[in-house]
Amino acid sequence: MTDTIDTTDESGRIGMTADDALMKLHDHFAAQAGGSPSYVEMTADERKAYNTEAKRRQRERERELKARGELAATDTNVRHVLADAALMLLAANRPGAAQVRYALQAAFPDKPGLPMTLEHRAKAGTFAPKVVDPARMAAVAEAESEAREAAKAAKAEKVVAASAQRARIPPPAMLPNDDQDDGQFEVPLFLRRAHGEA
Repeated sequence: MTDTIDTTDESGRIGMTADDALMKLHDHFAAQAGGSPSYVEMTADERKAYNTEAKRRQRERERELKARGELAATDTNVRHVLADAALMLLAANRPGAAQVRYALQAAFPDKPGLPMTLEHRAKAGTFAPKVVDPARMAAVAEAESEAREAAKAAKAEKVVAASAQRARIPPPAMLPNDDQDDGQFEVPLFLRRAHGEA
């Protein structure tokens, strides 16, 4: 059975202001919450216990994802993935590798050879990606490429169909021969040949 909220005000009238309705809704939900304090109402010890439990639940979710071969979208994991992507750009000397070198030079100004060293280590495979699996990344790239090609083919098909529709000229009306008064139409020879009749 679901609870209903009484919409009558103190004087017994059914109508109420929006503020009164929101306050009643708030009171209703507060009563359903069982009186547990909000985070700001917790004591320092209660907050510590709450945070500990929340962190335990988060780590448990991350372990479950890792067991399935997935990553949780945490800030740390996102940074690891971006670092792996930068490493792959350096190793393959792809567009964007220069920005990675500049970032390394700006972050470590006292180590001028670091970008080149990391690039050589990445190419040699001694400084490999930590989180991203290159085989999985290649599969994702292949699937994306196939989807792009399918979209291109579908678009090209639409363009061809549209141009064929525009180019389609309705056949000229079949006019009776002037020498025939019976109203019979003669099918042109090229049409009879096209349909195998001639």
